[in-house]
Amino acid sequence: MSNDQNKLLKRLDTLNKNIEILGKIIAVNVGKEVLFKEKKQKEQIAFLSKLGLPRNIIASMLGTTLGTVSVTKSKQKPKKKTDADKEKTKKENAEKTAEN
Repeated sequence: MSNDQNKLLKRLDTLNKNIEILGKIIAVNVGKEVLFKEKKQKEQIAFLSKLGLPRNIIASMLGTTLGTVSVTKSKQKPKKKTDADKEKTKKENAEKTAEN
């Protein structure tokens, strides 16, 4: 493929992603009152994140800052297990196996 064709494909891919995001934004805005009724901001952020919306779009939709969205998403990530946690899990599994 030529260099021009590669550039065109990249631009089309970017356009496709932007159209997909726009569709999600429109869908959420149409049902926003129902979707977010009595939901806390962190739940709203989690929902919009699962849709694959970028942080800046989420912040704009919820009337908050990019920093707030970033911190909230960071807190929602599952914590990595430490070696001590892994050993504890192994021991618990061994004990359950021994009981059976």
